Amino acid sequence: MNRALFTLALPEFAPGAREWVDRVRVTHDREFADRVGPHFTLVFGGTSIDQEAYLAHVGEVAGAATPFPFACRRAEVGTDHQNDTGYAFLVPDAGHSELLDLRAALHTGLFAPLLRLDIPYNPHITVGRFERVGSARPICDALNASGIDVSGRITGLTVVAMQPDGRIDEVAGFPLGARAG
Repeated sequence: MNRALFTLALPEFAPGAREWVDRVRVTHDREFADRVGPHFTLVFGGTSIDQEAYLAHVGEVAGAATPFPFACRRAEVGTDHQNDTGYAFLVPDAGHSELLDLRAALHTGLFAPLLRLDIPYNPHITVGRFERVGSARPICDALNASGIDVSGRITGLTVVAMQPDGRIDEVAGFPLGARAG
């Protein structure tokens, strides 16, 4: 398998929130804004699991979870812990624990080896990407001064594939709480 599979929570945004996030992303993260919608990444790219087994696991976890609200009211500087790249992250206060619980549920069974304990994880929506970590600070400060209010609901999980050429394709979506019976 040459492509990497990721599991994302693509939010359903409150009126006006998606437009605000899209404007910020187009300004500060154009490369990814053009490839994938705003999201919380719950499982980072893996190539070691057969796609059918991957989708079955995500579907099972999604079916056992319930939809929940989220709200991001602040931006924080983030890093990728591999180089000096900096990020502007929208970090949820409401929905934070639920996102962590979903991530923990996903990283069980055959997904357990995909959990990177060496990299700190904080749920976030990336709205900016910068060559240097220091470049992210003034953007986060400006966003925070503007009064961030990005809210909505998490109602499903989406599996995407990043192709070797960097293209990102949606593979499957799973609604939360839709356990097959």
